[in-house]
Amino acid sequence: MIVATGLLAVVTVANAQTLTATGNLAEASIRHTATLLADGHVLLVKTDGHAMRFDPASSQWSAVLGPATAATDATATRLPDGTVLFAGGSDNSNTALFRAERYNPTTGIWSVSSPMTTARMFHTATLLADGSLLMVGGSPRDASPLLTIASVERFDPRLPELGQPDQICLPEERGIVPRYLAMATLLS
Repeated sequence: MIVATGLLAVVTVANAQTLTATGNLAEASIRHTATLLADGHVLLVKTDGHAMRFDPASSQWSAVLGPATAATDATATRLPDGTVLFAGGSDNSNTALFRAERYNPTTGIWSVSSPMTTARMFHTATLLADGSLLMVGGSPRDASPLLTIASVERFDPRLPELGQPDQICLPEERGIVPRYLAMATLLS
């Protein structure tokens, strides 16, 4: 398990018995994403668009190419093929984004995916058993009063459509209660 504390820029690796302080981030970071990669490294994408990889074997951080669009309050989810989908979030004006990008940890390259049908920040992204990703709720902006989104989108990397090689978004507004800053866990 890895725990990253943003304000102090300290990383602690924990197992069942001990906590061990490791190398600090070069700069403190909050509201970033942290995703466990298939090789055991952790991809951290900061709100300024810079990205880092943490190697738990060496306790070292290394800079990697970041996404084309910087975002706060996005989601970053590892897909079954090992790539990471970085979706939604907000820009510097606190307006939610439609954009989605995929990171290939083998090549270190980001590619732009088809945009979501609804701009979202503060949403959840849950990997489903069939390999698709369900994005739920969120908000269109980070301002008072905070608005919530009552819709669901499904990202399926296996289904190409109309020149959009890896995404089909299906809005489903069937009794969904609007929510943001929620958590979601796949049940069996």
